[in-house]
Amino acid sequence: MTDSGLPILDLWPSWELDLRACNRSTATIRNYRLHLHTFADHLTESGHSGAADEIERRHVEALIAYQRPQEWGRVRAGSQRPPRESYRRRA
Repeated sequence: MTDSGLPILDLWPSWELDLRACNRSTATIRNYRLHLHTFADHLTESGHSGAADEIERRHVEALIAYQRPQEWGRVRAGSQRPPRESYRRRA
């Protein structure tokens, strides 16, 4: 890592504290931690230093673009819920 900033994973303790102060569930906190590690791993694999102050929107978008095709493979045609309006009762 360069001297330009704190590694993103070093920010977890303060983020976790904030999540607990906001009364987030244990499952939510665990999920956030998992995704933070996934993002940090992706940054490392992409050659990024992992310094929090060097992360830009394009880094987040790159992770989303990388993960999206994997998610599409898990969704079966017609398995998604219909639009919300279809659940409303009609008068």
